[in-house]
Amino acid sequence: MKHIKTLIAVGTAILLVGAQAEAASGDARLTGTYAMTGSGACLNAPPYGYAGNFTFNPAFSYSGSAGFSGTFTFNGRGHGQMDLKEVGITPPPVPIGLTPGAAQVNITGPFKYSVANGQVTVRAPNLQEQETLGPDKGATGQIDVIQLAGLVAADNKSLTLASAQPVLMTTTYPNGAVIYSICWYSFVFLK
Repeated sequence: MKHIKTLIAVGTAILLVGAQAEAASGDARLTGTYAMTGSGACLNAPPYGYAGNFTFNPAFSYSGSAGFSGTFTFNGRGHGQMDLKEVGITPPPVPIGLTPGAAQVNITGPFKYSVANGQVTVRAPNLQEQETLGPDKGATGQIDVIQLAGLVAADNKSLTLASAQPVLMTTTYPNGAVIYSICWYSFVFLK
């Protein structure tokens, strides 16, 4: 019986030391809802304007920038939900058929994430977007993927996420229109 109590005490001590080390490195389970803010910019073009190798044909491409606010909710098991509001502008010059302007877009959807040694990666496939203000008010679309990487604070109360590498994203609209985008994002999260 004395050996069992010793084993339980040693096992408990190992678990506590491991949990403290994990929390100190920002690897404790990332859970809860974080408020976020950030910014981003994109190069955009229809499929015929994409020249390959992360480049666009200038005659068919245009750019835009945006500010973001919203929430990311992490479930502690590698899955989460994002709810974002994007306010963006598309300045001139733009290809024929497009109008420079501004818009507000809601972006929602699930994401997967991992945390290791204080580093966080997020991959969000199949996000839904809906323009709530602007020239295409009511338009909806689906974004195929956003990938982010960053750091989590040791106390898990804040984290940063940004574009880690260029990714070609595809947004598809109900009318069949497709837009290719290469974007960068930078976000700060607080709990």
